[in-house]
Amino acid sequence: MAVTARLGAVVACVVLAAVAVAPRRAAGILDPVDFLALQAVWRSLDDMPGSEFFDGWDFTADPCGFPGVFCDGDRVAALALGDPGRGLRG
Repeated sequence: MAVTARLGAVVACVVLAAVAVAPRRAAGILDPVDFLALQAVWRSLDDMPGSEFFDGWDFTADPCGFPGVFCDGDRVAALALGDPGRGLRG
């Protein structure tokens, strides 16, 4: 029984150590260059009539949670700013 308890304690310590050193992005922390670039995009574009797409871009929150913003770690990896159902046809 003592060996099992000791083994359980060792496993718990290893798991806690792995979690403690695992790389993770702190909520709300985005690379400053990407943050400023998103603000520039937001300022330079307008929603289409009837759209509230950019209303979801609240810069007091984590930009990686914005509609159309996809992040990889602390960097913006992609933007999807258009409606995929609407082509650029005339």
